[in-house]
Amino acid sequence: MRHFIALLLFGLVLANCQTPSERINRMGPDERADLLIVFKKGTSAEEILNFDRTVTGIPNEHSSGYADLPAIMTGAGVQVNGYDGVAINYKPDATLAEKELIERRVHESPIVLRAYSGVVPNGIHDLP
Repeated sequence: MRHFIALLLFGLVLANCQTPSERINRMGPDERADLLIVFKKGTSAEEILNFDRTVTGIPNEHSSGYADLPAIMTGAGVQVNGYDGVAINYKPDATLAEKELIERRVHESPIVLRAYSGVVPNGIHDLP
């Protein structure tokens, strides 16, 4: 019984260490994204993976894997009016300089059609 109470108290302490925004980070076509990236038509899955590895990520020298840039909390692939895209949310403590670095790298990529800040993917209606 003592073990059960100790585990229960430990769980309550851990649960209270997080803020509500750290517990759930919703991503999807009807959820606001800090940065929405839309790729040009015809962009291949391989090109998008390379984008993830080299534009919004840092390639692993020893494998084909990568780590997200420090400001990125989550990213998810999305479809926007028939275009492939990526929705990104920043970490709550991401600095303006970190966000600007990501946005500059995104805008410099030749496979990006458009990038939007603070939008809901299903709310985009200005694509060709």
